Amino acid sequence: ISISKVGLSDKFNNSLIVTMQSINGNIILPSERIYQITKVIDGNIENGSKRIKVLGSVNAMSTLLSSIGYIGDANFYGKDNIEITVETPMQDISVLNISIEVLPSNTPPIFENYPESITILEDERIRCYCIF
Repeated sequence: ISISKVGLSDKFNNSLIVTMQSINGNIILPSERIYQITKVIDGNIENGSKRIKVLGSVNAMSTLLSSIGYIGDANFYGKDNIEITVETPMQDISVLNISIEVLPSNTPPIFENYPESITILEDERIRCYCIF
């Protein structure tokens, strides 16, 4: 997800707090060093978190918002939402909601760890159990 037209401005050029969160997926951002984030307040940027909260300059936050990653939870499909909140030191708050629809993936079941063949004697019995 790339938010290309973000007009973050702060007439005092202070740091901003940006919070990103979703319900049914994780938000992922490249390394904090790339964006020169001052501080990660909450969440795990590189491994993903349902909620990430960071502190940084207006320029760093503008760049950060240009490359947000989203990965839906395992076996999740349907509608989700990413909520992005930007807060100034003066506690002015702006909220942006991005709707996401995750489509189901029609992947067939896969057999794993099964023998290629079984050899038995003529009068021998063998039991096979299938576990799904």
